[in-house]
Amino acid sequence: MKILSYLFCFCIIWLCCSKDVGFAQDPTPINPVAEEATKPSVELEWDANTEPDLAGYKLYYGFTSGVYGTHFEAGNRLEWKAVQLEENTTYYFALTAYDTFGNESDYSNEVMYTTGDTTAPGAPQNLREIIKAANVIINAENVVVTEATAPTN
Repeated sequence: MKILSYLFCFCIIWLCCSKDVGFAQDPTPINPVAEEATKPSVELEWDANTEPDLAGYKLYYGFTSGVYGTHFEAGNRLEWKAVQLEENTTYYFALTAYDTFGNESDYSNEVMYTTGDTTAPGAPQNLREIIKAANVIINAENVVVTEATAPTN
């Protein structure tokens, strides 16, 4: 029983700390929920494989070109939305098709996607009013009025 408790705790910690890419279950565009709206995402699509024994597609991704550590079963869908991507990170995606006998194709062409920075910049500081004061210079021939600006404290 103690081993099961440790195993359960390990699984919970692993799931909470994992930084894997999330994939939306419904690839059709929807109004994003608040959590997805703050993280970068990318939508991918591909042409259908027309072989009669096609069973589905696997979408692979990694952080180095040609090296894919994780895949997701896309079933027979022709598009997929990768969500909850990390900011300022380059992802490499490739697709394979597999048939009813379990045979898997070579990788498709690779798609590279680099996420941007979605964090807002820090707020500007020390906003203040500028007071404009008139300077008057008087000499024997004329009066000159100039305008000067000075910040308030």
